[in-house]
Amino acid sequence: AEFTAKIDRKEFLDKGVKGFIDKLAGTLTAEREVTLGGYTGREIEMTGSSQGAALYGKARFFLAGTRLFQLAYIAEQGKEDAAAVDHFLNSFKLK
Repeated sequence: AEFTAKIDRKEFLDKGVKGFIDKLAGTLTAEREVTLGGYTGREIEMTGSSQGAALYGKARFFLAGTRLFQLAYIAEQGKEDAAAVDHFLNSFKLK
């Protein structure tokens, strides 16, 4: 998504995290600040559910200029592959 209005970066990232968690009826289990290509972002881990299945999710959010980037991994709880998740998330680059 691209935005042109001036926005508060922290507030915008907070809303992105909340929307992601709410969509999956989730609970935030971990959160930390991350940096990529000079841009500060947010990484979260959460648990949630969809159609009766317990889910695990890990996501990163970056606001780079006027663009929001969101990377997300969601798997059935207990079937996530931590190394594959980190490899996927670390494959994204911002210039």
